[in-house]
Amino acid sequence: MSTLKIGIIGGTGLEKTNFLENVRNVAIDTPYGPPSDELIEGTIGNVSCVILPRHGRKHQYSPTNVNYRANLWALMKSGVNIIIACTASGSLREEIAPGHFVVLDSFIDRTTKREQTFYDGKSRDILAAWLMCLCIPFLIRNFAKLSWSLAKN
Repeated sequence: MSTLKIGIIGGTGLEKTNFLENVRNVAIDTPYGPPSDELIEGTIGNVSCVILPRHGRKHQYSPTNVNYRANLWALMKSGVNIIIACTASGSLREEIAPGHFVVLDSFIDRTTKREQTFYDGKSRDILAAWLMCLCIPFLIRNFAKLSWSLAKN
């Protein structure tokens, strides 16, 4: 078994998890309240994966009401060391059609009606903050394999 443990935050379009083997549901409490749903742990090939339905399995949370802090905390407590967030979205580019996988290298977050940070205390300076994972080379090499496995199932 690999030491890699991937967390997949699934959005609309990733409700079915039949591509996982050795599936079990895990409930995790967080200091930020409950996550959107129980975590779904399993494997893809020999890689441990944890799926969290962003909107809940019954799609009961709108994007504005998702408890993102609880979701990330739950994934961290489950031991994931890479998070892939899947989402259904449109594109203004004709060559990106519905059903295509796109790996972002940057994005702009315009959401404002939810908590924006894990830190609720006194203001402090930080040296730097990276919004994107610095492991893009890993993703480029391995995303095709993972997405092919997901697409086949």
